Amino acid sequence: MLTTIATTEASLAVNSSLDDTRSAAGAVDSYGELSRDLTDTASYEADVLVQLKSNIAQLEDLHARMHFMMNELSYLLRKS
Repeated sequence: MLTTIATTEASLAVNSSLDDTRSAAGAVDSYGELSRDLTDTASYEADVLVQLKSNIAQLEDLHARMHFMMNELSYLLRKS
C-alpha cells in the first residue's frame, strides 16, 4: 500500500513537472489550439503568396511601361 501511494505521488510530481515545462515553453495543450495555429500559419503563407503574385504582376506592368518609354526615347533620338 505504501509503495502504491509513493508511486502515485511520484507520478503526480512528474506529470506536474511536465505540465510546468509545457506551459513555460508555450507548448500547445489541446488539438484545437494546434489546429488553429496550423490554420493561421497556412493563412499567413497564402497571404504571402498572394502578395508575391501581386508584386510580380506590378513589376511586369512597370517593365512594360519602361520598355515603351525606352522605345519612344530611342525613336526620338533617331529622329533628331
